[in-house]
Amino acid sequence: MWAAEFGNGGVVEMLLEREDVTPGVADKKGRTPFSWAAGNGHWDVVATLLGRKDVARDAKDKDGRTPLSWAAIGGHESLVRMLLEQEGITPDTADEGGRTPLSWARICGHFGVVGRLFIWHVTSQRALTQTPEKRRGGAIKRRLGNQNSVSQSVGSNSSRDLSLAEPSETSQRPSKRIRRF
Repeated sequence: MWAAEFGNGGVVEMLLEREDVTPGVADKKGRTPFSWAAGNGHWDVVATLLGRKDVARDAKDKDGRTPLSWAAIGGHESLVRMLLEQEGITPDTADEGGRTPLSWARICGHFGVVGRLFIWHVTSQRALTQTPEKRRGGAIKRRLGNQNSVSQSVGSNSSRDLSLAEPSETSQRPSKRIRRF
């Protein structure tokens, strides 16, 4: 356990050769060697453990945090990127406090990790919801071709209209007072 936690890749590899060593065993806090290595940014140990079938990639500790959560908390952007590319890792898993790896990275101020996780969320959602036609730009062509519906909504006189329409000749100069909706 300590070899993975402190990034001693040689000792980890030597221990993994033994038959009596089980790398998926958790400590008192529920953290596995994989979780410790990911949280402390030990790229080589994480890569070694990912190569094994007996390592749970998405194992939760007693607080419900996954190795990806710990990597996000630690601000290890390259590890986060590597983990996002792996099978068996769920990036939007919330811990016992309701925090995901993305929210942990934001709280800890690791904006590179925030960007990486945000891009993953956007692209994974896009991949789930888009048809092949939309991926080729068909939706944009349809929207540009349908200008009438856009101009009708812009011309409405509703107090909730937040459009960017050109002011008409009779429109008045905006007042300095902020209008609440």
